[in-house]
Amino acid sequence: VLVVSQAVQTEGFADAPTALNEAFGEINATNHPWVNGYEQPILNEEDLRKALASGATEIVLVKDIEVSEPVEISKDVKIFGSGKTISRKEGYTGDVIVVKNTVKATLENVVLDGEEIQVSGSLIKTEGNGSVTLNEGAIVQNNNGALAINLATRGGGTLTIDGGEVINNSSSAGAIWGGGNIVLNNGKISNNSSTGLAGAIRMVGGSNFTMNG
Repeated sequence: VLVVSQAVQTEGFADAPTALNEAFGEINATNHPWVNGYEQPILNEEDLRKALASGATEIVLVKDIEVSEPVEISKDVKIFGSGKTISRKEGYTGDVIVVKNTVKATLENVVLDGEEIQVSGSLIKTEGNGSVTLNEGAIVQNNNGALAINLATRGGGTLTIDGGEVINNSSSAGAIWGGGNIVLNNGKISNNSSTGLAGAIRMVGGSNFTMNG
């Protein structure tokens, strides 16, 4: 039994008990702790950045989050979205999540939404050999004007789709730029468009694509 009391209310987290209660029923608290190595639920952009900076290996979002600059992931992490959305704040059009070289990021049950506005950045971008896995419920959608997922141009980044979806994106060179390695185990890539080459996936020299099942 988990009892949430007013003792949870610490400075900067006044609405934590309410947020925790709202999230019950959406998250299995035993299998998905709020975070591993970080003591607070993620309620906003600042919380997310603090958790990532702390080296947390598992993070659970409690509310929808808007970002005003790239969220850089520099250590291996798994983000459980509990059905919540990460999007850009009004006026920001750049990259949303940037996975640094050699880092592994896993997304599950979280929506990255470009909201169909004209943008210059990607929803997910890797640097060097950064790696991204889209598990069940991870949706990358509605990025208009730039690659939705940009695997570092010929840099060896890896994208694994294991139940995730890449849908309703538009750019000049595919929803996914395959500058490294793509493995499609299970999921959906659909309704993407391009003004140039490739609506769904643009593979370039030296890259690899594997479709299983």
